[in-house]
Amino acid sequence: MNEIATSIISTLEETDAWITSSEIAHRLNLSTRTIKKYIAELNEEAENLIEASRKGYKLNKDCLAQFRSQLLTQHDIPQTPEERIHYILIRLLFEKHSSKLSAYELIDELYISESTFRSDCQKINTICMDFHCTLEVAKDLLWISGTEKNKRKILNSFIFQEYQKHFGDDFFIDELFPELDFSFIKNTVKQTFEQFHYFANDFSLNNFVRHVAIAIHRIQNGCNEALTETDEITKDTLEYQMAIQLTKTFEEHFKITFSTTEIYELTLLIICRGNHFNTNHVNSTEISTFVGAELIDFVRGMIQNTKQMFGIDLESEEFISRFCVHLHNLLIRNTNNLLNSNPLKNSIKLQCPFIYEMAVYMANQIQEHYHIHLNDDEITYITFHIGGILEMQKLIQSKLTAVLVLPEYYNLTASLTSKIEAQFQEELLILEVFATMEEYHASGIVADLLLTSISHKSYHDTQLVSITPFLTQNDIVKIRQSITSIKAQKMEEHRQRNIRKIFKKEFFSHKNSYATGEEAILDICSKLQQKHCVNESYAQEVMEREALSSTAFGGFALPHSLHMNCLRTTIYVHIQEKGIIWGKQTIHVIFLLSVSKQERKMFREIFEYITDIINDAEKFSKIRKAKTYEEFIHLFLAKES
Repeated sequence: MNEIATSIISTLEETDAWITSSEIAHRLNLSTRTIKKYIAELNEEAENLIEASRKGYKLNKDCLAQFRSQLLTQHDIPQTPEERIHYILIRLLFEKHSSKLSAYELIDELYISESTFRSDCQKINTICMDFHCTLEVAKDLLWISGTEKNKRKILNSFIFQEYQKHFGDDFFIDELFPELDFSFIKNTVKQTFEQFHYFANDFSLNNFVRHVAIAIHRIQNGCNEALTETDEITKDTLEYQMAIQLTKTFEEHFKITFSTTEIYELTLLIICRGNHFNTNHVNSTEISTFVGAELIDFVRGMIQNTKQMFGIDLESEEFISRFCVHLHNLLIRNTNNLLNSNPLKNSIKLQCPFIYEMAVYMANQIQEHYHIHLNDDEITYITFHIGGILEMQKLIQSKLTAVLVLPEYYNLTASLTSKIEAQFQEELLILEVFATMEEYHASGIVADLLLTSISHKSYHDTQLVSITPFLTQNDIVKIRQSITSIKAQKMEEHRQRNIRKIFKKEFFSHKNSYATGEEAILDICSKLQQKHCVNESYAQEVMEREALSSTAFGGFALPHSLHMNCLRTTIYVHIQEKGIIWGKQTIHVIFLLSVSKQERKMFREIFEYITDIINDAEKFSKIRKAKTYEEFIHLFLAKES
């Protein structure tokens, strides 16, 4: 099954709701025709795998389980270059240490020409070179040359990519290592971590288990890591004791022997992916002892820089403690070239673009301070920390005001007021309680919400919710729905005011034709400079931000600088229906942002508003066809797509 079919299934699996072909096409940056074609082919392979209706498509989860099983037992001849490369890599990395593959046998197995085989070998060598290995071809034999450590890295990278394509299903790992008893490895690691009171999140734990499985498999095939003089093992550390216990268990179970170098590598992996205390229950003294005062000072400074840039305060002891431990482990991973992989990097970037943008900014500070490079996987882990604290802050954001109108009867008013305040303490502030509507209107008080148990006429402007004097569960639901509705309406009004302010007709184009993202950035920044919106260095700043992590999201791009020191706040919109090559993607709409220092607090709402609108597949399909500014702004601000 090729990558497009896999991506379609993964997209459908993310939701239990119906999803249209246009929405799938938007998420995968493909045409709806292509989506329908592949869905038809998938249903030919597995009948009723994808259900269809007027509402769109939905995955049949029962059929999916059978389809997975069918895929794992198939041994079809690889058809595409990607499938052939994976087939050859698996053969090369899963064979015995002394084995070399016959080129002519591979050509016969794959039913390809010698020229096609040579082309595949060149691509394999490119992959190997990324891990400081080479694909050697001599006479009719081929093999991978390099250190055992680097060969394992190739295998780990390959397995992670394939693991994602198989929907994160452990069945794939079991089939890849049929003799390993993968569940035994996973349970042994978990039990050992628990025994030593060592903590690691699920992503780090899965990464560690995958490394262990590869090491055991390679050792079984006679591929041990060679001893090196630089390997220094501190035997009195908790991590080393854990590594010793794990290797003894695996040696006994799998009838293998770990060398001292293997134990050293295992110790490093443990240090890189966990810590010996729970960050949910730790004090600042323990954190300081573990990570050092210099790192804590750096994190506090980074938080202040981020606050100045985005207007968002991440300062809390919980965030600092967790992030300091994360950064400490990240630096160890980087030193030992053991950066984590993250299966959510693509979805997080698309679904939480503003949080990802904050993570890129923080990652840039880390890179400059520690002179290291962070990949998109590690940047995504930073978003987890930011997202967690932002969710907490949402709970304590500004409250709505309310007025309660309820006839006094014994102690009902005081009781009901107390119940409402307790239930909605983070969301509502009760300004006053009145016994009649006449008293309320005579007071002149203006509130966001009117809560009453009195029969009424619709002659007031305030949103009204009818409740009982006893605050039933139904009352709670109605009040919460009204709070959500009012907040959404206020935000929408505020956003639309700002959007109309910064989207200008003079900064809209659709006639220019750009071949690449770089060409577009240079030309648009030049136009903004001529209009005194940005300075002459802005194009370079935008390119520097782009180099950190692409600003392309599906079919559109949001290029900008990390500095937010422009002369004027505005957005240049360029629409190009035929598409622009933007890194590894093709995009159709550019929103190039210039944000002044005075209005940098607007950045978040601008960023989120644009991504929310454009992530509506149907609306985006209309926007990318707009020919005039008026048509664009009408579509962009329309409530319904």
